[in-house]
Amino acid sequence: MFTDIIELRRKLFKLPNSNYPVSILPEYSVPFVIYLLAHNPSFSRINHKSLLTCRDCLLFYIEPLISKADNYLFLGKMFELIKQYVDAQSPDDLEINKNIYAVCDLASAILHEKVDKSTVGNFPGEVMLPTMLFTRRNKGAPTNTARYLPPDFNPFPGKVSGR
Repeated sequence: MFTDIIELRRKLFKLPNSNYPVSILPEYSVPFVIYLLAHNPSFSRINHKSLLTCRDCLLFYIEPLISKADNYLFLGKMFELIKQYVDAQSPDDLEINKNIYAVCDLASAILHEKVDKSTVGNFPGEVMLPTMLFTRRNKGAPTNTARYLPPDFNPFPGKVSGR
């Protein structure tokens, strides 16, 4: 049923003379999922148990979105972009922002696990984020390339880390 809703939204957006905003596309719901997971009270500390629970939630949500295999680059860019922003409600809350970045790293790991290696590259278009959730980091802040998952964390236990 979730997959049917995803397909319906994509079809509506592709209609000729469609006045639907880009935000109708199901991929634009992902920032809300990341935000909600990062603010979940059970995710107050980044540890293996909470990360595995978060991974399961992300898998449930992301797998239907990537079933058509035409939006990997878009989602990858979205995850990278979110890490260049801070929580709009609590921009100075380091713990919340670290949680957001950890969820993005986890979503990226899921994407890389599911992606066909031949589709790796950069998304050429623009990705927008909901301003009610995320705001740009301070001007002059360095690019956030840090990894927020524990070094010994494997999001897919049973698989050899690093493929």
